[in-house]
Amino acid sequence: MPESKIIQWKQKGENSDEDQYNNEENSENEYTDGEITETEEREDKNLIAGTNSNKSPKNVSLTEYWKRRRWKKYLKKVDNEWQLLNLGIENVIKKMIERNNAELEKWETQQAHKWLHSNNLYAQYASLYKKITPSIEIDNVIEQMGNKLKEKIYNRWNNLQTENENNIRKWVIEQWNEWKNAKIISWLMCDWKRNENEKWVQWKNKYRYHIKYAPNRNEYHVWQKRTNIEKKQWSNWVRIKEDHYIYNIEILCNKEKNAYKKSIIKWINDIADNFVKNPQLRLWIEQQQVKPFPRKKLLKGSKVKSSERSNIEINA
Repeated sequence: MPESKIIQWKQKGENSDEDQYNNEENSENEYTDGEITETEEREDKNLIAGTNSNKSPKNVSLTEYWKRRRWKKYLKKVDNEWQLLNLGIENVIKKMIERNNAELEKWETQQAHKWLHSNNLYAQYASLYKKITPSIEIDNVIEQMGNKLKEKIYNRWNNLQTENENNIRKWVIEQWNEWKNAKIISWLMCDWKRNENEKWVQWKNKYRYHIKYAPNRNEYHVWQKRTNIEKKQWSNWVRIKEDHYIYNIEILCNKEKNAYKKSIIKWINDIADNFVKNPQLRLWIEQQQVKPFPRKKLLKGSKVKSSERSNIEINA
């Protein structure tokens, strides 16, 4: 199984998140990074002094517009990176399926030898014989054993396939969780975003018992509303990806499984046909049927009752 490390999709020449923030061109209505930093510092001083911010409503609006645009662009950037991640995951899944199929081919060879060419065929006969319904007709016994063999091999194959699918699903979910967590952390750790969050958390702690009359309360509610919108949009984006892609890995796995299923059923039928046609099987069954039926051991209570019944008959 591939190592559980986040898949790196950063291509040659691609800027990091911070580089893109710093080098990104701003529209006419957006603040520059320096202006935002200056504004935040001025707000911090106002909070310490307990006075309202001197920003005009227009400047507040422009600041919020800039921040909303930042989030919108970042979410779009993450969505584009997700397309690369999804393609990469699909390619890895295909390679894992190919490797699993190669291992299953080895397993098929082992099964064919076990049931057709083993030096201990009688033990294999006995393992099936004890699971069938007793019958005096040898042909019926052979048919039952053949069906049990088909069922046994198919169930084992199906379990192996399920185990492989679970391993693939586990790996994909690990990759996804690591990737999505890294993306949202990258957003939250941007300098301006981190400073803003820390500022308002400190403000809330300071005025928690009288927020209604605290300075800069309107700005706090604007920040709170924007932050809640970001959380909701991120949660919705994650849920859509998980519902349509991450938790539907079985769609791709089942496609490969169904393509392989016809050949495996034919192979199982061939194994069973060769198994029941082996003359050693009929001879072995005949030997079992001439053996005396094993007497079941009586329980201690049954022995006592049998002894009492014998005494009654003798006394009678």
